[in-house]
Amino acid sequence: MSGLALHTVQDELRKLGAIGLVVGWSNGYHRFYRANRDHPLYPQLLGIVQLSESLPRANHSNLRRRRRCLQEGKANGKHGR
Repeated sequence: MSGLALHTVQDELRKLGAIGLVVGWSNGYHRFYRANRDHPLYPQLLGIVQLSESLPRANHSNLRRRRRCLQEGKANGKHGR
């Protein structure tokens, strides 16, 4: 999973829907989204997604550990990179 809060994802999907990049619908229980193929930016966004598939996968456990270290450093007055 992304590690993002549900509200954060919902808010971003609402924004993307408002500008027409995604289309959403509901079956009464769940909300579904897909890219809007008729949007002028669809070909470029598709290219970005396809390119990202060839990138190495992030090790999510390392990302969490790094984020925690950065937060602890800020609390102690240290700033990490």
